[in-house]
Amino acid sequence: MHRNQSRFIKNVKWMILSILSLSLIALWQPPHQVQAAASAGKLLDSIVNISGNMALDKNGILWRWNDEKYQAKPILDQVKSFSGFNSNTNYAAVKKDGSVWIGGYFTKNVLNSKTNEFEFTGYTHEEPVKVEGLPPAQAANSKYALDTSGNVWAIDSQKLTASKMAGLSNIVSLDSYDYDSALDKDGNVWVWEFTPAGRTVFKPEIFYTKVKQLSGGVAIDSEWNGYLLSGSIYMYKHGGPNNYPHFNVTAYSSEIKALSGANVDMGIDFSLLLKKDGSVWSWSFSNDFNRKIQQIKGISQVSQISAKAYGGTALHADGTVSSWKVKEGALLDKPPASVKPVKVTKAIQVLLNGKTLKLPADPLLYEGRIYIPVRGLIETLGGTVHYANDKVTLRYGDRYVELTVWSKDAAIDGKKVTLDAPARIEQGNTVIPLRFTGEALGIEVKWNPTNQTVELNLPA
Repeated sequence: MHRNQSRFIKNVKWMILSILSLSLIALWQPPHQVQAAASAGKLLDSIVNISGNMALDKNGILWRWNDEKYQAKPILDQVKSFSGFNSNTNYAAVKKDGSVWIGGYFTKNVLNSKTNEFEFTGYTHEEPVKVEGLPPAQAANSKYALDTSGNVWAIDSQKLTASKMAGLSNIVSLDSYDYDSALDKDGNVWVWEFTPAGRTVFKPEIFYTKVKQLSGGVAIDSEWNGYLLSGSIYMYKHGGPNNYPHFNVTAYSSEIKALSGANVDMGIDFSLLLKKDGSVWSWSFSNDFNRKIQQIKGISQVSQISAKAYGGTALHADGTVSSWKVKEGALLDKPPASVKPVKVTKAIQVLLNGKTLKLPADPLLYEGRIYIPVRGLIETLGGTVHYANDKVTLRYGDRYVELTVWSKDAAIDGKKVTLDAPARIEQGNTVIPLRFTGEALGIEVKWNPTNQTVELNLPA
């Protein structure tokens, strides 16, 4: 009896220790897992074209994301073509009516009349803006537009106007980024230097011939030789183009479906090769004449690729998108086989009476519920927010709501209620459940899971 009792006590102790261990494991989550769970959303899908950190869906809606969260936001509709690179650069789009729209961060050199020197300045178009004075366009990047007759127009991104460039005709494509280069119908690559200050350093001239594709500062000929245009073509002006190929993938010509270039500096590129079996390949990033292509693991069933500086984007056969980034400053001769592609999701958008509401932080989807930052919505509506010691008081009109972080106890106009999910702190921000908060303040809340949109409607 004593032996059985001792064995029972040991078993109970073992069970208690096991439960405590499992509880501690369940409670502890690495920060990146918490963030992933909080930000998970619907995959970006129905995509038909990609360029850098941008994608166009079958309905003509243009989406854009960054390399931190990989959450795409719709920025423009009725789009037929576009050009993007990294998330921290500018972009351009052509609508179905032929109008050109640009957005993002731009730079300009302005002449200082006192010092007679050019000074660098920067400015941002947070939302896409239309460029005036253009005929109907077929393509554009952030510096140039290509009209339907094959003429090139220089865009003044600050004045939002354009002027026709001389010496260029029968152009079939612009560089996919904003290099001063274009490809004509005979396979000639034309280059020029047109500075942000508006000075023409040299007029368009033929740089390469027998080229079939111009992509991200990389010219590709019919034999799959790749030639890198410098980030500043002017530096090559005095010595002429480098006529040796920076890479050649002729050995894989029977397997190649597409090749996308990204030249980020002299001798350094992040170009990608797509094979017919849907696999993606690349090579060392530095100017290595004996480059060996290597497969980028963790990505398959790819129908389209787009190289970008320090990374790439892939469109899958099912219409979803993966994107990745290589850390800047890493060893440039390190093969990119260790990258970790991330599936791009749709960021949650909040519409207030049909218009996009800008919040200080992105909404989160956590355990099936939408959370928003404690500040932003109420203050936009003209209400007030008081937040101290984890207690939140929201006032809008003659109504008020009281919540406590991590507690399901709340109050509406002084009447106690119990929440399904409490206010919480995620990614350093205090966030509150949107549906409860909105309805408690008399705001109609509708959730559209198809396009990840919350629609808020104020009472008349």
